[in-house]
Amino acid sequence: KAYQCKTCNRVFVRKKFWLKHKKSHRNSENNSFFYNNQTSVEKLFSCELCKHVFTSKGNLKRHLTVVHQGVRSYSCSYCHKLFGQKVSLQWHCLSVHKSDEDLLMCHQCGRQFSILRYLMRHVQTAHTQTSHKQYKCLLCVKSFVTKSELQKHQIVHTKFKCGKCEGVFTGKRAYSFH
Repeated sequence: KAYQCKTCNRVFVRKKFWLKHKKSHRNSENNSFFYNNQTSVEKLFSCELCKHVFTSKGNLKRHLTVVHQGVRSYSCSYCHKLFGQKVSLQWHCLSVHKSDEDLLMCHQCGRQFSILRYLMRHVQTAHTQTSHKQYKCLLCVKSFVTKSELQKHQIVHTKFKCGKCEGVFTGKRAYSFH
């Protein structure tokens, strides 16, 4: 929504700047100071189709492309899926078509990951010495680097266990069938 001053016809996107501006018309000393130091007045760009107001020409252009024209001019070179914005195409390529060269490899076992955080978590859990795994299960000999991993593991001890073998089952029906 746009806010227009009835005294001087200046337009504002933000209500707080419009209210501040309105106060400047109350006395002439404030008025000249306000106009000389005004940084909050914004040039507006309005969509002729839906009257939505934007603070930059680029935002209006992007809005027209994505909302009204349905133009999807950015094509994925791998799967030919179309996108309305370049940034959407880039995100798609990074998340869906990451090449083997872009993958991060664990130097201890060769496993590959697309995100650094996943590689770091893998190294912590799979390759950390038992002495550094401070969260120990009281029901078995396993230990874990993080508390959340221990909690996930402890579910194993609450499931249905077979007394004749080491079978563990998630439900009563599966246990009975066994």
